[in-house]
Amino acid sequence: MALATAGSGNQKALRRLIAGILLLGGSSGFGATPAPLRQMTVRVYDYSGVPANVQAAARDGVAAIFRRAGVELIWVDCPITAPSETRPAACDIGPVPGLLTLKIVPESMAGGFRLPRDKFGLAVREYGAYVFFDRLRNHTAAKSLLLPPILGIVTAHELGHLLLEKGHSAAGLMAEGLLSTQFRDAEKGVWPAFTLDQIAWIQRQPKPALVAGAGILPSG
Repeated sequence: MALATAGSGNQKALRRLIAGILLLGGSSGFGATPAPLRQMTVRVYDYSGVPANVQAAARDGVAAIFRRAGVELIWVDCPITAPSETRPAACDIGPVPGLLTLKIVPESMAGGFRLPRDKFGLAVREYGAYVFFDRLRNHTAAKSLLLPPILGIVTAHELGHLLLEKGHSAAGLMAEGLLSTQFRDAEKGVWPAFTLDQIAWIQRQPKPALVAGAGILPSG
């Protein structure tokens, strides 16, 4: 995996990636960022054991992309094997506005969707966004890419499907075919973004609901 064996070149790329995340998080993107930011919670079920540093860097990128759309993400980790009484309340409730589900799955689970091997994820509105981690890791190794940017972009893309009325756009984050050039651009701090129309649609969605007993959920 590129991140674990990074030499001086990859270390420089990681520094550029972190700088790009900081720049994106503070920029206005397609004009002024809507204010105040809407809050949405992402509950994460990691079936693949993603390394903590990879997960953190990817989440920073996803959060920055959504911040440009006027959305502040709150991440909630839902341990797979932990008893329900020890997990955050958001992990065990049904769908509510503003609560998104992300499942990072290995190939043993991804194969069950019977999608081509060049498909890195899937969104099913009733169940959540799925990211196929083994496929991402193999792609980064084959193309000499960093893992956090591709994990971040694919995650943001699939979460976008849970929020948007239309599937794909001609360009940007929600383009049907994500390319290695987009992943390389992200390593340099140039991240794909939602279009203006997509941002407007996201902003028109119902405000998040406060769920009794799930204190981490935003109230709007």
